[in-house]
Amino acid sequence: MRHHFAALLLATNTHFGPGGSGLQVRPLQYQSRAEDSPACAFRLATSSELRTDVFKWAIGDAAWLNVGGPDVKVQVVREQNFPLRKHENSVGDRSINEFKGGGLGVVLETKITKVCPKDNPYCESWYEEGTLSVTKGTTTVKVQVKGACISG
Repeated sequence: MRHHFAALLLATNTHFGPGGSGLQVRPLQYQSRAEDSPACAFRLATSSELRTDVFKWAIGDAAWLNVGGPDVKVQVVREQNFPLRKHENSVGDRSINEFKGGGLGVVLETKITKVCPKDNPYCESWYEEGTLSVTKGTTTVKVQVKGACISG
């Protein structure tokens, strides 16, 4: 079962897309961050290139992102899950995860889009898509993301 963290973040300036306010979500400089299981890796929803993750999260621990400089480590602050079934991941499950660190507030809102077939006991991954919101001061940038998670 996955663990996610959540909350709502308010800001006065909101920009949609990779950036336009000086705050930009960019691929991580070190793509190997948060590679231990369980973990999730997200890239921009419009990207089909491999190794262009913009957000990596060691579930239950820290996450990494880049906003135009060195990679920034953010810590989990809150979690909120909205599962459709009590003891297993299901397509349509939603979560909201909040992180803070390096002067940033980060909210990852996702839904599961694909899970392992029930007849495959060795499969430990699932796929998610959603919105990554990054706030610095009064500026928020929101980008659409997609990614994969592994539980073990």
